[in-house]
Amino acid sequence: MNLEEKFAFMATGKPYDDMDPLLLAVRDEATAKTDALNNEHDPAKRNALFRKLVGQTGV
Repeated sequence: MNLEEKFAFMATGKPYDDMDPLLLAVRDEATAKTDALNNEHDPAKRNALFRKLVGQTGV
């Protein structure tokens, strides 16, 4: 099962293995990006880190 299929299971409330190695890797990556964002004080750098975390937002 690929990542998109795993996310679909999560989104629809179907049972899934939250300790699946692929999901753990995605979770670890998100945690690292969030930690970097929270530890940065320069607004321009924070903005760049935020965009890496959530992608493009707005119009």
